Parts: sequence; C-alpha cells; structure tokens
Amino acid sequence: MVKMASGATSLRRFLPRSPHVFGVAFLIAGSLTAIFAIRSLEHLKPPETDYGQHLGRHMRYTFAEVAAIDSMLGALEVSENKQNALDLIQKTADRFYVRLENLSGLKTGPLSNPAGPINLTANALMEQLDKIVVAGVPLNPGALNEAKTLSHSLLQETGDFTRQVELDVDRMLRHRRKLASAVSFEVAFSIFLLLILAMLTFGLFLYNRRIVRKLQISNGQDSLTDLSNRRGFTDWIGQKVLDEPDTQFAFLLFDVDRFKAINDNFGHFTGDRILKHTAAHLRLFFGVEGHVARWGGDEFVAVVRLRSEGTAALEHKLIKLISRPPELPMDGGGTMPVGLSCGVSLWPQDAETVDEAVSRADAALLEAKRNGRGRFAFYHDDLSEKQRRQDAIRSDLKRAIADGEFFLVYQPQFCVRSNKIVCAEALIRWRSSRTGTIIRPDEFIAVAEESQHIWSIDTFVLNTACRAAAHWVNMPNGLDRIAINLSPHSFQRVGLGAHVEAILRRWNMPANKLELEITEGVLLSESPQLNENLAALKALGIRLALDDFGTGYSNVAYLARLRPDLLKIDRSFLREPNDHMRKSIIQGVSRISSSIGATTLVEGVETQADLDFVRESGCSLVQGYLLAYPMPEDELQALLVKTNQPDAALPATP
Repeated sequence: MVKMASGATSLRRFLPRSPHVFGVAFLIAGSLTAIFAIRSLEHLKPPETDYGQHLGRHMRYTFAEVAAIDSMLGALEVSENKQNALDLIQKTADRFYVRLENLSGLKTGPLSNPAGPINLTANALMEQLDKIVVAGVPLNPGALNEAKTLSHSLLQETGDFTRQVELDVDRMLRHRRKLASAVSFEVAFSIFLLLILAMLTFGLFLYNRRIVRKLQISNGQDSLTDLSNRRGFTDWIGQKVLDEPDTQFAFLLFDVDRFKAINDNFGHFTGDRILKHTAAHLRLFFGVEGHVARWGGDEFVAVVRLRSEGTAALEHKLIKLISRPPELPMDGGGTMPVGLSCGVSLWPQDAETVDEAVSRADAALLEAKRNGRGRFAFYHDDLSEKQRRQDAIRSDLKRAIADGEFFLVYQPQFCVRSNKIVCAEALIRWRSSRTGTIIRPDEFIAVAEESQHIWSIDTFVLNTACRAAAHWVNMPNGLDRIAINLSPHSFQRVGLGAHVEAILRRWNMPANKLELEITEGVLLSESPQLNENLAALKALGIRLALDDFGTGYSNVAYLARLRPDLLKIDRSFLREPNDHMRKSIIQGVSRISSSIGATTLVEGVETQADLDFVRESGCSLVQGYLLAYPMPEDELQALLVKTNQPDAALPATP
C-alpha cells in the first residue's frame, strides 16, 4: 500500500503540471518563430527606394527646364533687340528660379551641397540671366555667350546627375527584389519551423498521454471508464477486508450481453461508449454503498455490503437494474439498450479469499448466460462441480473430435393430420471414451463455441445427417426433409452457403430436403455476413426454421426479413397453466406463421392432453416424447417403415 500511495503522489504531481508545461513550450516556440518572421518582414520597407524615385522625378523636370533654357539661348541672335526676346529670357529665368527653389527644398540632391558643381553652375547661370534682363535691349553679346556656355555646362551636369540617380534607383530596386525573395524564404522557413515545432509538441503531448495512462494503470485506475482496474480493486477490497473483518460482502460480476457483436457491427468507438455508459450506470447503482471496478474487457465487478436482512434488498436492486437496462443515446437518433448479465457470490459464505469469491461469481455469471442472458444468478455449490466438469470437457473436446466420439440421434416430427413422420431432427451426442458416459449437448456446445471447435462439430453433423437422409427422402413413404441445428457461430462464418452446397452435392441430397434451424438470437447481430449467408442458403433452396420462437426477442421484422419456412413454438408455452392464455398464444403464432407462408410446429408434446390441445389449436406439426424419443438411424428406419403406411396411427412411446 505504501508503494501504491507513492505512485499516486507521483501521478498527482505529474498530471496537473503536464498540460501547462506543454502549453508554455508551445507558446515559447511559436513566439520565437513569429519574431523571426516579423524581423524578416521589416526588410520589405526600405524608405530610400521611394526617396530615390522622388529625386529622379525632380531631376528629370530640372533637366527638361535646363534643356529649354539652353535651346532658347541658342535660338537668340545677338542682333535681336526686340522687347519680346527680353521678356522670354525673363520668363525662362523665373521658371528656372522656381525649379531651383524646389530642388533646394530636398534633403539630398544636387543643391544640398553649396559647393557642388551643379549648385555653382546653376547659380552662375541664374545671375547671368538676371544681368541680361537688367541690361535690357539690345542684348549684350558677351553676356549672352556666357549664359549659353553656362547653360551647356549645366545641361551636361544635370544630365549626368539624373542618369546617376536613375542608376541608383534601378540598383536599389534590384536589391529590393533580391531582399524580398530572401525574406519570402525566411517567412516560409519560419512557417515550416512552426509546423515542425507544433508536430513535435503534439507528439510530446501524445507521449505524455501514454505515460499518464501507464501511470493510471499502475496506480489502479482504468483509463477509459475512470473506475478502478483489477489491481486497484484488489488493493481496495484487500484493505476493506482488513478494516471490516466481520462484514459480509456480495461480489457481483457483470458482463455486457453480445458485446462482441456490437463492436463488430457498430465499431470500437461505440463499444467504448457502451463501456463508459455502463460504468456510470453501475456506479450510480452500487458506488455509494460499495465499490465498482472494470475487471477487464466488457466485465465489471462490484462489491457491496450485505445488510442485516440478507440478500433480499440486493436481489430487488438487481431485478430493477437488469429488467430496465441502461440505454445509450445513438448519434443518428434513438437509443441502444445495454443488456447485462450478472453472477453473484457471497463472502465469506461462498469463498475464503477474494480471488475465490470473484471466481465463484464468474461461475454464477456463466450460469446466468447459459440460461439466456439478461438475468442474474447466485453461486451455489453445484456450480463448482459444473465448472470442473466444463473444464474437463474443454480439455477433452479436441481429442473427442479427432477420435470420432460424436454420433447422431434423430427425433421424428409428425403431421397431426396424416399421422406420418414428415421430418426428423438430427441431434448430436458425445460418448466419452474417458468416462464411458453420454455428455449432453447443453454441456459441451457452449464450450465448443468458446474454443472455436464448433465448426468441426457442425460439419460432422451436416455430413452425417445428409448421408443418412439421402436414403430416407428417396425411399417409399420416407421423410420429406431432415432438420439440422447449426450454431450461431456457423451462421456468421464466411462461405457457409458454399460449404453446405458441397456437402449436399457429395451425398446427392436435394437442397429442398434440408432444413436448417436458426435461433432468434442470431438475427440480433444483423451483420452483413449473416445476411449474405442466409441469402445464399435461400438461393440454394434450403429451408429455414426459426427455433424456440417466442422465448427470445420475437420480432415480426425479423420474420419479414428471414421469411422462415417453419416456426417452432417452444415447449414452455405448453406448460402455461392458463388454458385460455396458452391457446391464444399458440393460435396467434399460427396466424403469424400463416401470414408469411410458413408452417408451425409445437415442441415438447409429452402427454395426450398436449397432443389434443395442439390439434384444437390448429397447428399441423408436433414433436415430443409422447410420440418418439430421439433414436439411432436403424430405429428411425424401422419406425418409418411401420408408421408411414396408409391409415397408420400416431405411435406412442412406452
């Protein structure tokens, strides 16, 4: 317990910190990457490039202005003494002055340096033009020539400066394009780096979850349902027994009915939802006054204290729980009932140790499931003997199949109108060479299904029965058909139709002379493989019989889908003490059977009163110990010759 407490402390220290640690790590990684990207983006805003373009525009305007002055001066003649020539010079000088003022307002440019060549030449030209204007007409040839010389020089200097500015702008634009490409790469790399960091962080998060799950398991907690796991339960009950040595406890072992079929048909996500929903429901029922744990798979264990009145209150609670199972809301609408079976053992009456108490609750659970699921059973001493016998059967089964210890007997089915045998049901038996006793099917069939030997047994039954029936269906006054029970597992097997067809062909047996019996529970799976197999059997012409109709999940929808050729009414309806109720049920089933084109057979006819009742109810086929026990091949052969004669009466067993 000290070790477990230490593990719990470590878990508590780790769990709250881990989300914050990963969150901070991810935030730091993202911030660094964002800073790297923003720093790169700043290179996309160089102000010098825009300023160079602005200066280039001013220089082009200035060059055009100087070119206009140079052209105007070149066109003037010294002899001209008209006033309009002087006015033209004055207007040109005024425009040039304005242009020089604009250039001088720039922070950088040809006039920003007072000692620069353009600044000196421009000022000299401006002074010379002013002198010409002040001197008036006629124009002074020396002054005009000096102005021409200055304008030529300024035009050359301005052109050179303008070309240099444009070259600088082009160079800066090329540099900007190169810088933009580099920055784009840096941004893309930053995003890639961010994705890598995100994936690494997510990977660390998943790794953290696995570590937490392992810590939870080692700490005794189931990660799916948040219940105790087997280890946690063992530690809890061990301490509880030490703390309350005189307290009586009930051990309840629960199993989700048909959980594998649910998983196969609806997926593991739905299966997990069912487990969590069941865990919450059991905790609601038993968590307050006891303890609930997930034992493994779809099994749960609960422990409750027994009150002074014994098991009466517990039985009442179990009846309430199982008769009204929890319902899981489905994504597409509607709900799915979650059926539960339960085995109960009492401590210390039934067991001396906790492990023994759970084992005996498991034996009681198996007994409840053998009796039809959706119920509970208390452990009693006979179950231990039954469990030991089941273990012995499990160890002998494979050898028995190999050594040929199985054989068939046949129970006739009679028509109450013609008094003839119309069908015989093949029933398997096992004569153990180890004990020399006959082992009943209800003892070994469930074990065979668990151990995956049922397919071999069903194949043996099909081969043996079809071999014998191939003669009976062709003899004068012989059988109409042979009936065979197949395991629910075989109906789910891939290639069942082809397998049965091969056996029929081997023994030259007509397909319409074979009747396969299926139970209502098989139809609940609604698996694609089951539907495919049923369709294949129907396509071959094989008859289908719905066995023990009315004892399980009787549903008209199943009948419409299966379209059986025969409904077999379970013997339990003949034991109904209320005659009116019994007759109403059997007549109702007969009407349903007629509406889908099927016939009706009543099982368990054991007295003359049963037979008379069946006749009055309108059923046409009967089977039971009153008329014939299951018998070997040779006895059935003799009974066929004796019974299926004109005007023969129904036989009676001694």
